[in-house]
Order: sequence, then C-alpha cells, then structure tokens
Amino acid sequence: MEATKRHPALFARLALAVAFAVALGTGVAVQMAADAQPAYAAQAGWQQTSGKWQYIDDSGNYVKGEEKKIDGKWYRFDDQGWMITGWWSGDNEIDTSGTTEIGWQYFNPSGDMVRQCWKKIGSAWYFFDEFGWMLHGGWQYVGIKFSSYEGFSYFEESGALVTNRWVHYRISDELWMYLEESGLPAYGWKKLSGNWYYFCTPEMREESDRQPKGTALVGWWKLDGSWYYFGSSCAMATGWQKIDGTWYYLKGSGAMATGWQKVGGSWYYLKNSGAMATGWQKVGGKWYYLKGSGAMATGWQKIGGSWYYMNGSGVMQANKWVGNYYVTSSGAMATNTWIGKYHVNENGLWDKTR
Repeated sequence: MEATKRHPALFARLALAVAFAVALGTGVAVQMAADAQPAYAAQAGWQQTSGKWQYIDDSGNYVKGEEKKIDGKWYRFDDQGWMITGWWSGDNEIDTSGTTEIGWQYFNPSGDMVRQCWKKIGSAWYFFDEFGWMLHGGWQYVGIKFSSYEGFSYFEESGALVTNRWVHYRISDELWMYLEESGLPAYGWKKLSGNWYYFCTPEMREESDRQPKGTALVGWWKLDGSWYYFGSSCAMATGWQKIDGTWYYLKGSGAMATGWQKVGGSWYYLKNSGAMATGWQKVGGKWYYLKGSGAMATGWQKIGGSWYYMNGSGVMQANKWVGNYYVTSSGAMATNTWIGKYHVNENGLWDKTR
C-alpha cells in the first residue's frame, strides 16, 4: 500500500498493460474458436446450372470423370463433372486378359445409361449389354428373352441392327439367311430381286435336320407335295435344269414337272423322278421315241438301222400300211418281203402284187 501511494502513475500503467493483455488474449481465443468451426458443406444430390446437371456425393464433392449408380440407375460424368447424355465412347474390356477396345454407350436425355435392352436411336435399332456397351460387328448374343434368332442378332460395325439384307448363317459361311425389317430371319417363301427363295421353317427343322431354321434352302426339297430345286445361289430354279447329269423341267411355279410336257413347241416326257426321258419309252401301253434332246419324235425315224413311223401323237405304228410302206409288229418297216399279196423292196416300198 505504501508503494502504491508513493508511485501511483507506475501502478496505473501496469494496470493498463494487464487489461490490454487480457483483451488481446480473449481476441486470439475467439479467432481460434472461429477457425475451429467446420467449413460450409454443399448439399448432396443433383445440382442444375444453366440447364446442365452435376451430382454432389455424400462427401460434398462433385462426381467427375466416372460413372456412378444413383437411385438404382447408372450415370456418367465428364472430367468437369457434367452429366453426359447421348453417345459416349471409352475403353471396353472385352476379355478376361484385360484386352480393351473402344466401345460405345448411350445415355438417355435424363442421363441414365441404356443397359441390357434394345434402343431405337434415329432410324436404327441398337442393343446394349448389361454393362451398357453397344454390341456390334456380325452375330452377337443378346439373350433368348429378347427378340432375336436363338438369342443372337446381326449388327453392323456401327452397331445398327442389320435389316432387309442377306447374311451368312451364324456358324457356316456356306448357308445364307435373309433378315427382315425386324432383324429376324425370313421363313417360308420370299421373293427378292425377282427371284423366289424358301427359308427353312421351324416346323421343317423339327422334321429334318438337313438345314437350320431360317436358312435359304439349297438342292432338292419337297414342299406342299411338289418337288423344287434351289441352286447354289439359293434361288428357286425354273425351266430346264441339268442336275447331276440329268435334265429336269421345273414349271413357272418352280414345281418339278412329270409326265408329258409341251415346252417350246415340242413334247417331252418326264419320268416319275422328274428325269427327262430319251429313247424308246412305253407310256400308257403305247411306244414313243424321244430324241437325244428329249423331244418326242413324229413321222419316219431311222433308229438303230431300221425305219419306224410315229403318228402325229408320237405313237409308234405297227402291223399296218403307212402309205406304200408296211410296218411290222415291232414297228420296224418291212423290206424285201411279201406282205400277203404285196411285195416291198429293199427300201420298204411296195413294188409288186402277186
């Protein structure tokens, strides 16, 4: 107390310094407390800016440069965090060794990835697998639950479903199929570019394993009770066809002809097998002669050194006079012999009577 009385100014300055120090300490503490408060976190979820969308994850960060599953659907965001729509390409791992190729995915206008389904984009149909990758390049497996040929569909390299076009059968380059507007194979009769084709139906496949269903027929086939022939081009044959060394005639309908057929002004005889007959043929109890061309002969014909006469219907005549000539029971013209009271010379001509 005595000291205070003696030095009042000194103690006043000391009190002021203490007060300042306390005040300073309080300010530092307040600032430290403020610094310790957490920074403001952006709300998780979708955020739209100028018509474009971004997504903020639970940590408060924008999703960037990756795909993300949100509410059961997959989305992809570019390196700036903007949601992608439409076509997107990237590395697609195509086997277990890690081999990759540039693949394509498609995102709806709402941003969700198209996965494991057909999608019509523009005027073409595309199929995307369970990971969202577009199938492309020939026959690809889409799954039997989808519209397809035994689980497979055929695609362009661009990924567009092939339609209205010939393609090879999936496991053989020797067989052909035609894909309709739907991308599915044609079945039964179909006219293409002026030619008729027949595509093996599922019912035919059940009856015979000659060809897979949907493939264009090749060779001889019996359809609806008639025989047809389809050449190496798969087109139905018509007209004269030489097959394995034998001639056949296929009508305008393509059905194989049998029996008598008039073609180009001449008559031909087709056996029950459809094969064109040549030489002597007994038909309906009567004898006919078919030339090497198959055309039925009429009039006088020299065959095997003897002369025969076929009337206008092609029937061989026998045991009768034909003008001044006589044909015997075999149909051969008689020579140098008496026929009753008439004699025929070496040329078969009647030359005298007795």
